This record gives sequence, structure tokens and C-alpha cells, in this order.
Amino acid sequence: IDGEVNTLAGGPDKTGHRDGPAAQAGFDGPHGVSASPGGLIAVAGASSHTVRLLTPTDDGYEVTTIAGVVGKSGYNDGPADEALFNSPHAVVWEADGGVLVVDIGNARIRRIKDGMVTTVATAAEAGYAMPIDMLPAGDEGYLIADAGLQKALRWSPGEKAQVLAPDIPMAMPHGVSGDAGGNIFV
Repeated sequence: IDGEVNTLAGGPDKTGHRDGPAAQAGFDGPHGVSASPGGLIAVAGASSHTVRLLTPTDDGYEVTTIAGVVGKSGYNDGPADEALFNSPHAVVWEADGGVLVVDIGNARIRRIKDGMVTTVATAAEAGYAMPIDMLPAGDEGYLIADAGLQKALRWSPGEKAQVLAPDIPMAMPHGVSGDAGGNIFV
């Protein structure tokens, strides 16, 4: 916004998976990020199969792993430190402090809340193929960039996803965003 770029954590000389103060923390394939209203930052670790949290401190951020087993892919709901993900690509904060995770290798949308991981939706239930990115869309649920269907979708938990602009061809949409005017960018 002000033309400045700052590294909050990690860097080219800090590859791998290390928790701790941001200056020493390492990341392996960070993909999606989302900031909470309170300043917490969730990071989807696609290569490490984990979800990380950057918590503000007096001198920067502290990095912790909040879900997943480092370097172990798969599918398992349950306690966050035992849950398995397969290439999480996007994270979205919910109003109640939960974090939704787009787990592309399992074609599922998962939720981290109170130290537990649960599945919120599967491809068969929600009607998507391979969601890559997700964005809150106010009271209208979420916008999803679906690389499998090659479409942008609107989805609400417990409902089938609806294709936005079905006549507009897309090729591997990987990101979705919107503005205050109601425009959607894919």
C-alpha cells in the first residue's frame, strides 16, 4: 500500500520447516495467506502439508504450526497435531476465529477450530472439483477459484457450489479476489 515490501518471516536462506521467532522461522512451499481482524496471519504450507500461524509479538512475529504433521501428506481429521493434509493451498479466517483450509490434494475444505480439524465439504457434497483459492463473500458464502472445473464458484457450507459466469472460458484459475464494488477478479 505504501510502496514498501517487508519480509515478515522466512526467506530464501530459511527454507524448510522451523517454528519460532520470525527471524529464524523456515517455510517449505508457503502458498496462501490470510490475516485475521486481530492481526494473526495463517499460512497454508503446500509442501510441508501444514498450516502455520504468525502471531504478533513486541519485536515481530512468532511462527507456530497449528495443524498438520510436517512433511506427511494424507487425510485425517481430528486433533490438529495429528491431522493430515495433502497440499493445502488457501486459508480463510472465519468470524468465530476458525480457519478454513482448501486442501487440494484431498479435494476438501477443512476447518481448524479449538485444536481440532474437521472436514466441512467434499467435492461430491459441494459440487466443486479442485478448489485452489477461496475468499469470503460476505453473507453470500465464499468465492472459489476451481482449477478442476476451470470456473469461479460461489459456495456456502452445506450447499452446492454455483458456477459464476458459466459462459466465460477460464484456464486453470488459481486465485480469486473482489472489491467493494462487487467486482470479482479471477
